[in-house]
Amino acid sequence: MNIWVLVIIVGVIAMVVGPIFMLQPSARDRRLSQLRQTAAQKGMSVRLGSLALTSGKRTLAVYSLAMPKSTQLQVNFSLIQQGFIHDLHFNQQWDWANKKQIAPAKYQRVLFALLDQLDVDNLNKHILGLEFTPTSVGVYWDERGMEIEKIEELLCSYRDIFAQ
Repeated sequence: MNIWVLVIIVGVIAMVVGPIFMLQPSARDRRLSQLRQTAAQKGMSVRLGSLALTSGKRTLAVYSLAMPKSTQLQVNFSLIQQGFIHDLHFNQQWDWANKKQIAPAKYQRVLFALLDQLDVDNLNKHILGLEFTPTSVGVYWDERGMEIEKIEELLCSYRDIFAQ
């Protein structure tokens, strides 16, 4: 058998099999898929959301938990972590995503405590935004630095606090 025939056969096989291996998800994609699937099994919903940060617009996963059917919040606001601490912000580096949609005064003291706790627990490196709507509470998470159980714990505590 001629060596060139063997080279051509190996080349053809590589051209057929190569693209199939390129379709395989990366390790990061498999991890994110598993993470999001686990979140869904725990009752959370996951969507991609856009955040306007001081460093520019960034797309992050928004993990949210629905409010109980009997409870509907009378709020619709988001807090975004800014790139710097300033007295004009709501709380240190956290400020409203939309100045026309801020939390009612009765929730602001609770929000101060929640944001301070994120800072104390060192979670503010990975949670870049909080979202409160009439039907859900959510966090903008970069999907690094903590386990899904911690996100679930945060969302459940936020839901329970705001459902009162």
